[in-house]
Amino acid sequence: MNGNKEKPKARKPKAKILRPLGYLERYELSMLSLDLYRGNMVTCQYTIPASLLSSPSSSSSPSPNFELLQGTVESGIARLVLAHPFLRVGLRGESRRKPDWMSLESVDFRRHVQWHHVPSSATEEEYEREVEGFIRGQLDERFLEWGHAHTDGMSAKIWHEDLLRNLNELLRNKGTVDPLPELKDRILTIPPAALQLLPPLHTLCKFPVSLGYALATLWRELKPPALASSSIKSDVTSARWSPISVKPYKPQYRQFALSNAELGRVITMCRSKGTTLTGLLQALVMASLACRLTPEEAQGFLGVTIVNLRPLIEGEERAKKVLREVKEKTGESVDLKRMMANYMTAMTHEFETQLVKDIRARAGSGEEGSASKDRIAALDQLVWSTAGRIRGEIQAKLDRGLKNDLLGLVKAVLDFRVLFKDMVKKPRAHSFAVTNLGVIDGNPGSGTEVGADREGGWSIDRAIFSVSPEVAGSAFTVCPIAVKGGELWVSCDWQDCAMDAALGDGVTADLEAWLRYFGGISEV
Repeated sequence: MNGNKEKPKARKPKAKILRPLGYLERYELSMLSLDLYRGNMVTCQYTIPASLLSSPSSSSSPSPNFELLQGTVESGIARLVLAHPFLRVGLRGESRRKPDWMSLESVDFRRHVQWHHVPSSATEEEYEREVEGFIRGQLDERFLEWGHAHTDGMSAKIWHEDLLRNLNELLRNKGTVDPLPELKDRILTIPPAALQLLPPLHTLCKFPVSLGYALATLWRELKPPALASSSIKSDVTSARWSPISVKPYKPQYRQFALSNAELGRVITMCRSKGTTLTGLLQALVMASLACRLTPEEAQGFLGVTIVNLRPLIEGEERAKKVLREVKEKTGESVDLKRMMANYMTAMTHEFETQLVKDIRARAGSGEEGSASKDRIAALDQLVWSTAGRIRGEIQAKLDRGLKNDLLGLVKAVLDFRVLFKDMVKKPRAHSFAVTNLGVIDGNPGSGTEVGADREGGWSIDRAIFSVSPEVAGSAFTVCPIAVKGGELWVSCDWQDCAMDAALGDGVTADLEAWLRYFGGISEV
């Protein structure tokens, strides 16, 4: 994986305590340290500009000038690390009840940046297998040095957008590597004046909760495992069909792509039906599971949508005060929408028994799945009405802001490790989740499409968003992301022991078939 055959001995960086982890950060770290979750990633394909390519006399195909390419990319990453505090912190006491963030005096790229060479003779199919194999391998790795306790999925998108900007700024320096004094021999020294961590989420904003919401939610989330088992068995929307099993932790991962033309038609249909891609995906997963599971296995479902909190936080008075103090102290203006951190929450959607009965009644018996030609025709109206309802629920959450959010109750949890140890003894609540990162502008300011002329600078041609499964979370997760003017990639994952591979493959195939149908190119 490395450019060098032997990985050099890394210099161990010194550290000092910055602050304790916040509530959400401790929640995520507890999952990671107990091996109940492993991480998320956004994988992007970049177009390399002509100035960083060389054409050997023996070949008419340009290949990267590796030394210049490596120096340019790592210089861009170094600027990214200096701009985002969470890329240069470590952890102390990750297995304790209250761990701390530690500052690092340096970041060693020999440990954290790997260069993997794909032979120029590789076919497109071989390249695609290489990329998917890389993603699968990363999702099965444990990363405590940097993971969801540090940043969320939106941060991974920000990482690539900021790196792209940095690379193009470097390119304007006539293709040469702009010297960065702090980066020497692939070790980045962190200057004392670098921006420090912002306060934790619950210092930046308030999460007010009503008494009724607090009592109902605390009882549901914190009740003992024995009582939880009896109550969830009577809850027809719980995921009884997917029991929680801690071991083995083996992710199953699938992905597929829609062309930009197909994506455009899907988005146009969503708008005409008063919904979004997230709402549509929620409805499609529900319909697929309803057709593929029997009434004895599942009478209803709970779905989850991951919500980016950044637009809601920036208007909070507490956050504004913190940002004013940062500017007065450092002279830097901080845009919370562009900060890499853990600023997310989750909301639940209920798919009640009658809806699932209606899906099954209209689908009829026989062939499994929801995406046969006849079933698409039969279920079309129900799918769109459900998708519209989900969009309305998400909009209501955004309009409500931070009120009655689960994050408003996390202060009641004394030890998140104990919480998760109890949670894995309970029946699973949620059947599936959708986490949508939206669109990456892979060629900002150019007005050109994906795959533009290399002379135009660096660009992102493709993005894939992937997550590892949560042992105690949703059984099945769907992650869409698109590049402006390019393809939509959808990844699906589940824990091997939580969901039969045939069921996971079937739901994934249904999603792809429905989306291609709405995209105007269907073989069903």
